[in-house]
Amino acid sequence: MPTVASTVIAPTGIDDPGTGPTPAEGGDPRPRRLSRRLPHTPTAARGARTAVGDFLRGLGQEILQDAAHLVVTELVANAVRHGRPPVDLILTWLDGRAGRTGLRVEVLDRGTAASPGLGAGFGDDQAEGGRGLTLVQACCDRWGFSPGTDAGTHVWAELERPRADG
Repeated sequence: MPTVASTVIAPTGIDDPGTGPTPAEGGDPRPRRLSRRLPHTPTAARGARTAVGDFLRGLGQEILQDAAHLVVTELVANAVRHGRPPVDLILTWLDGRAGRTGLRVEVLDRGTAASPGLGAGFGDDQAEGGRGLTLVQACCDRWGFSPGTDAGTHVWAELERPRADG
C-alpha cells in the first residue's frame, strides 16, 4: 500500500500525463493524472466532484462517473471534517499495465486522526452519520489508507472500468 511519503503531489492545477508514449510518439495526449489542492471548507467536495467529472469526460470514461462522484465526495468530506489542511486530491487513470484499468482516487490531508474505518453508523439504523466508508467500500473495487502520521492521512479507492463482454 502506498504511503504519503511516496506520493508526489504536483502543484495545484498541474496535469501530469504520466508515463508512456508522448503524442509525438503516437501516444494518447489526454492527461492520465490530475492533482488539485482543495479548500478546507464544506465546498471542497463539490470541487472534487467537478474535477472527477472533467477528468473522466476527458478520457471518455463517463461510465465510472456516478460511483466516482460518491467515492470522492465521501473521502474529501472525511478529510475536511476529520483532517487538517491542506487537502489534496489526486486522480490517476490506471491503464491496464498493472492488470487493472480504471480510476484511482487519492485524498491526502495533514491530520493525524486514527485509521479510517467503518464508522459508528455502521449497523446502527438510528445513527445520523458514519456510513461514508461503507458506501465507498460498496462503490469501489478496493480501497485503503495510510494511517495518520506527521505527514498526514492518505486514503485511496480504485474503481475498475467494467470489462467488455466478449
